Amino acid sequence: GNSVQLSGGNVVGGANPQTLASIPAGGSRTATWTVQAPASPGTINLTAVETSNSYGEVFTRSGASSLNVASAAVLPGSFQVGPGLLVSGVLADLFNQDGNRVVCRVNTAIEEQGPQIQVRVDGVSPLASPASIQVELRASVELSGVVQTIELFDWVAGQYGRRASRWAALSETTVTASAGGTLARFVRSSDRALRMRLGFEEVAVDTAISCRTWIDRSVWLVQ
Repeated sequence: GNSVQLSGGNVVGGANPQTLASIPAGGSRTATWTVQAPASPGTINLTAVETSNSYGEVFTRSGASSLNVASAAVLPGSFQVGPGLLVSGVLADLFNQDGNRVVCRVNTAIEEQGPQIQVRVDGVSPLASPASIQVELRASVELSGVVQTIELFDWVAGQYGRRASRWAALSETTVTASAGGTLARFVRSSDRALRMRLGFEEVAVDTAISCRTWIDRSVWLVQ
C-alpha cells in the first residue's frame, strides 16, 4: 500500500496521513489537504513524505514546498463622503496604489465640529475572529496643518473605537494603523462587516478653507 503525510503546517482538512490506492507503473495519485495560514505573514515550509510497501520492502520519498503567506487585503465594498464633498473618483480608485484617487474637499458653506472631511469605508472580513486587523491608507492633502485620523467601528459598542491620528502629508504617504484588544468587535457577527472612517481636519487655520485631500488606497489587512 501507499500513504503520504504532510508536515510543516497546521492541517485542518484532509486525512493526515492519507492512504492511497495502488499506483501502477508510470501512474500517479493525488492527495489533498487544507492548511491554515499562520497568524503572522511569513514563510511556511511544507514537506510531504510518501511511504510505499511493495514486494515485502518499504520505500520512502519526500517532496518540499515553501509558501509565502501575506496579509489578505480586504478591498472596500462601498464608501461615502460627509462631511465634506466628493470632487472625483470611484470605489475602485481606493483598491490599489496606482495614481487613481478619490478626491474630496472641504464644504466651506457648512462649519463642521471635528474633521471637515470624513470618508466612511465599508467592507467584509474573510474571518469572523481575525488574529490581526490593520488599515493601510495612502493619501495626501493640499495644505499643511491638517490632522489625518483613522477610526475602526466597534460593532459591540455601536461606535467608532480604535483611533490613530497624525499630521497629514503634502505628498502621498502610506501609513498603517493596527487594531488592538478583542479584534472580533470590529467584525459584525451577522455578516462579517468591517467599517472604517477616515478624517481630515484643518486645525492650523482660524477659518475653514476649501482644502482638498487625495486618497489613493484604503484597505484592511486581515489575518
